[in-house]
Amino acid sequence: MTGPSLLDRLKRSRLVQALILYLGASWVVIEVAGELQDALELPSWVTPVAFVLLLVGLLVVLATAWVQSHPLVDAREAAGEVPESWEVGFGDLVGAIRRGRLPHLTWGRAVVGGVFALSLLFGFAGLFVLLRNRTAVGEPAALSAEEAGAGLAIVPFAVSGVDSVYREGLVTLLATTLDGAAGLRAVDSRTVLARWDAVAAGGDRPDLAAILNVAASVGARFALVGSAVATGGDVRLAGELYDVASGEKLGTARAEGPADSLMAVVDGLSLETARILLAQGGAGPELQHLSSLTTTSLDALVAYIEGERLYRRGDFDAALEAYERAIERDSSFALAHLRAYQSFGWIDVFDPARLPFQEASSAAAERLPARERALVAALVGVDADDPSAFEGAEQATRRYPDDPDLWNALGELQVHVGQRALRPYEEQREPLERAVELAPDFAPYLIHLTEYHLSSGDSAEAARLVERERELAPEAGFAARHAIAFELIHGDAAPSDAELTEAGLYLLPSTADLGRLDARETFLRATAPRFADRPEAEGIAQLLRVTVVNQGRIADALREFPKDAGLRVRAFDMGLLPADSLRSYDFADDPVAHAVASAMLGDWETYRGLLPAVERQLQRSAEEVPEAVARRVRALPRMIAALAAWKREGPAAGRPLMEEALLEVSDPAVEPAVWWLGQMHEESGDDAEALRHYRAIAHNDAFAALRAARIADRLGQPELARRYYRELLAAWEDADPEFQPWIEEARGWLERLRG
Repeated sequence: MTGPSLLDRLKRSRLVQALILYLGASWVVIEVAGELQDALELPSWVTPVAFVLLLVGLLVVLATAWVQSHPLVDAREAAGEVPESWEVGFGDLVGAIRRGRLPHLTWGRAVVGGVFALSLLFGFAGLFVLLRNRTAVGEPAALSAEEAGAGLAIVPFAVSGVDSVYREGLVTLLATTLDGAAGLRAVDSRTVLARWDAVAAGGDRPDLAAILNVAASVGARFALVGSAVATGGDVRLAGELYDVASGEKLGTARAEGPADSLMAVVDGLSLETARILLAQGGAGPELQHLSSLTTTSLDALVAYIEGERLYRRGDFDAALEAYERAIERDSSFALAHLRAYQSFGWIDVFDPARLPFQEASSAAAERLPARERALVAALVGVDADDPSAFEGAEQATRRYPDDPDLWNALGELQVHVGQRALRPYEEQREPLERAVELAPDFAPYLIHLTEYHLSSGDSAEAARLVERERELAPEAGFAARHAIAFELIHGDAAPSDAELTEAGLYLLPSTADLGRLDARETFLRATAPRFADRPEAEGIAQLLRVTVVNQGRIADALREFPKDAGLRVRAFDMGLLPADSLRSYDFADDPVAHAVASAMLGDWETYRGLLPAVERQLQRSAEEVPEAVARRVRALPRMIAALAAWKREGPAAGRPLMEEALLEVSDPAVEPAVWWLGQMHEESGDDAEALRHYRAIAHNDAFAALRAARIADRLGQPELARRYYRELLAAWEDADPEFQPWIEEARGWLERLRG
């Protein structure tokens, strides 16, 4: 008897239909696996493993279709010899396996097997996630700004019958007092207000859906939507708490009291809000009372909130006046002292009148919330040129990733203390950009970022930031100065000397780069006459000399400043002058430069004889400046002693002394100290540490950039070497003939890389 043909078997099996159905089901499984992987953060291997299982399942489906198409299957099913087509038959299945036989393939068994395999896959993936994310019993999981459950967003209140200042002011107050309540952190008020401005630009209050979208955009799990209504002499506050993801209202907090006791009313609303949050399963420290963090004076509070508005626009003079009014009404108002201190820093960082605000902020730090304490520590670290402040600032940004003030403070540390802390110039960018990203309408955060892009960024980004500053703070001095800097660096028509002089010394950071030395020289030459009779005159002259030298124009510098002992010592240190040029030079008016030259030449008898004169000169200089600066001046002899120890006994003797001096000396001495430390490490054979030192000053020191390029090449870091060699070629476009070997070195290296 002849069996059915292959074609008949294929028709009977309905293989094409089975294949189409299976491929459709497989597509659904792959899509579901991808969605679950994203939503539940399943491991990356889930989708590939699901694909492999589906390929195996395809073979099972094809085999099942072939078996089920056999003409004897129907008869054997009717006789009970094999399970029916959709029967699983666990008993027969187990028995066949025990006898070592291949179980009869049925559609029921194929479906159950596929479901079982996929269940195991997703079960193991879920177990993996649980084990990966588990925390100790009683400890909350760490939160980040990106997680949906990260925090509580307080949006501007609807107001009726009360001053409109409360609309945004209550956001700041409630964010301060609710931070940490019920185990959640309050999303920083500046971050919330920046997002709010984008949806409320037309003036009308957004609907609830739009409000919850604002909260979602800042990574909040909950949103507090409130109102403030005046009733006679009282103020009534109400806040509705919402789950951001579902839109469900979780409860309403209410508080009422006299308008002149607003702090107590806010405390009451905060406490009721915390109770609602705790009912959602949160746990955390007890709620702090707002009065212990800010002020009990309504007048002081109103002045402070007005100051916040002005500070946000970059109007630092007016903001300082508002904060001072707040302090007059409540001298213990810690947050007002902190903001006044920040405002003064933008107006005149060298003004001694700023110090009382710093002292008051530091003294009141224990009464401030944790994030404000961290902010004070970072800002004091900026003023103190303290590299140890970096650790606390970086920890604070990890703990409060949505706080733009902390990110900006970390950027301030990079800008002002980066060289002393041996941080590369380019590390300024990330914290400054993060602050602007969180609060794009907060004008103060744009200042240093604009300067960074003016000096080292592309012209398009610099132009965008300058224009943004004009939009946010058209009356602010920094916006005008940066516009002048842009014209000087990138513009077709150079600004006039009068414009450059008007911009003042605040223009210097915008030209702090090897690629901007020509612009810096133009600015300094236009500005120097204005400061001829002021204490800044010597500093400007020194910057001009350094700028000319960094362009490789040593001959020009020596002709223009023939009596500059420091310039001659610098040129010798760079290998550009012979030793005899120092031995024959008359250092009569500069014992400090003479002592440094003697140490470099190994003339120890002269060196020892100069030390009393060095001490007298530095003591006179220290008596003419504030104590904070005097301490830096008096540290200079230790730096000179470290140089002498290195030249006399080797790098191992000089290095620890120079590292101690680096933490103490004044700003103009930081670059030489870092330069010498880089040489000591290079002389000791520690290229990695030498590169770290050279990179800290390479953005505006051509000779450090040359050393950095060479070491980066030796260490196999071609992109870093390429960057520094390119900057050197830009800086040395008009260099003296003595620089030609170095220029050819840079060109040759770049040609080799291209080849």
